[in-house]
Amino acid sequence: MQASDILFNSNVLQAHSYDEIEEFQQVATGLVVNVGTLTSDWVASMQLAAKTANSLGKPWVLDPVGAGATAFRTKVLTFPYVRKL
Repeated sequence: MQASDILFNSNVLQAHSYDEIEEFQQVATGLVVNVGTLTSDWVASMQLAAKTANSLGKPWVLDPVGAGATAFRTKVLTFPYVRKL
């Protein structure tokens, strides 16, 4: 389960709770948004994580696992959802 992997000096922490994303981003060195086990509950967390990383000037990458495999993944990984990231 990897909605967002928050990188701490080469250590990886998997966090997908909306309530802790901003706090983790304060100490993280980067962010990987991995949609391997995508659920509708995690979309807002992924968007917040990317937005927070951007605002803090921290690097992040989207790993679009399974893009196009289902209508849900296609919807989440296309504009305007990705634009919110």
